[in-house]
Formats: sequence, C-alpha cells, structure tokens
Amino acid sequence: MNHSSEPLVSVITPFYNAAQTLRYSLSSLLMQKYQNWECVLVDDGSEDDPGSILDSFRDPRIRYFRLDQNRGRGAARQFALEKIRGDYLAFLDADDWIYPTKLGDQVEILQSNKDLQIVSSVLALVDQKDNVLGIQGDLYGDSRLEIFHPIKKPGPNKIPFASSMISREAARDACFDPNLTRSEDADFLLQLLLKYSYGLLHKVLYIYKINLPLDYRDMQYGYQSRVEVYKKFLKEFPFTSGKVILSTKMKQLLFWFVHQAGMDEHLIQKRPRELKNEELKTYHENLLSLKSTF
Repeated sequence: MNHSSEPLVSVITPFYNAAQTLRYSLSSLLMQKYQNWECVLVDDGSEDDPGSILDSFRDPRIRYFRLDQNRGRGAARQFALEKIRGDYLAFLDADDWIYPTKLGDQVEILQSNKDLQIVSSVLALVDQKDNVLGIQGDLYGDSRLEIFHPIKKPGPNKIPFASSMISREAARDACFDPNLTRSEDADFLLQLLLKYSYGLLHKVLYIYKINLPLDYRDMQYGYQSRVEVYKKFLKEFPFTSGKVILSTKMKQLLFWFVHQAGMDEHLIQKRPRELKNEELKTYHENLLSLKSTF
C-alpha cells in the first residue's frame, strides 16, 4: 500500500534500562492500522542490553540512536525531537503501549481541524500485571472531541502529555529542558498550550504503566520537579505560577506526614472514574491481541 500521500508521524521513544518492557511498546506500534510512521528510538545510556529485543524488530521505520551516557529525560527527549522527520509528533514511552487505531484517529482529527495543533486522548493507567487502575484525563466514554482555546495562564495540564499528537510546526516551537530529569513533559506541553488551540478525544487510546507500590522519594522528587517547572513561569505569571508552587509544596508536606504515619498506600491519587464494561472489554481484547505477537 502506498502511504506517500499520508502525513508521516514521528513517534519518539526515549528509554533507559527498558529491555524488559520495550517489546510491548514496539509491538503495539507495529500493529498500528496507520502505517506511515517512523519511530525515533533513543537509548539514554542504558546499562542493560536491549539488543536482543531490538534484533526482533528489524523495521526500516525504526531509527535507533544511543547516547554515550545517561543524560536524563529532558535531554533524551530533546535529542529525539531534533531527529524527527514527520509532519506530526507522537510519544510512546518504552513501558507503555497504544491501541491499533491511536495514530490514525489522531491524524484524522488534526487533518480535519486545521486550527488544531495538538490533540490528546484519555489514558488508562495499569500496573505491571496489566490490571487497570484508573483513568487520566476527563472521560465520558462517548468518544467526543473536546476543543479548547490556548490557556491564558500556566496551570496543571488539562490533557495528558503521553497520548498527545502535535504538529511539527508547533512541536518545533517548544523544547524539552535538558536540565529536567522529571516533569520535562509537563514543561514542554505548557509551552505549547499557552500558544495553540488543542483537543481532547474522550476515548482510551494509550495505556500507561505505573510501578507499584509507588515510591515515596520518587514522588517527592516529582513534586520538586514540578516546582522547578513553574519557577520558569514566575516572571511572566507571578500569581498563577506562585499558586501552583505553593499548592505543590503543600502536597509535599502532606505526603511527608502520610509517609511518616506508615500509610504510603494512600499516596495513590484518586482517578476520575473507572472504565466502563465496554471499555474494559476493549482493553482486554487489545491486550490479548498484543500479547499474541510475542
């Protein structure tokens, strides 16, 4: 089939010590109904050996790069961003996977809505045993497309980063901060949401894996990274950025008390809602189909 008339989607996948999970991600990419994609795979100085996994995915659309040392998420994502050749940019972390219609659904939306530069979808969060934990992003379960104007002030992202697709022009209008090893994704998305209209498809297309139990120190580091992101916006947006910084520090303090009380299981944040029966059925069908390729 000739895909030359279809927009090229560049999917960036930075990873570090992900030999055990990379198979999920790349297999789901190969199963995409939309075939005109490239994957910019960036090994951020891994200490394990992903070679045996990569050898089983010999596809000219997968472009592999290895950094000389572990530089962190911000640097690895920026390196990948500078290598893309596509009309659209998408993301796929090495321990996550996507539904077969993900790329095609989002390309169709962006092609049909020329005023949109960004479209995201709902995430399903799962544990390492593939049990569904909850949802990230407002989800009505009716596959509606909700369109938003650019935000007027920085705040918690209204759309998930991982499941986003972005036009190349918009993506090149922002950058991943190489000094950030966490929250570099939130920082990147904020830069864009302040400038461009964006959409949210109320449909699960991306499966995001979470390591449980959640590590207290890792969560605190994540909150501190969020503080560093909003410090960058303090000069232009002193009140709103300061408000986010203050609330984040309050959460850090609250989680410290919870940790001291030995109640770390309560560190898992409540999600908006569980998947409906039909959505769960779709999830398990896609998971079974994915595993059958291994």
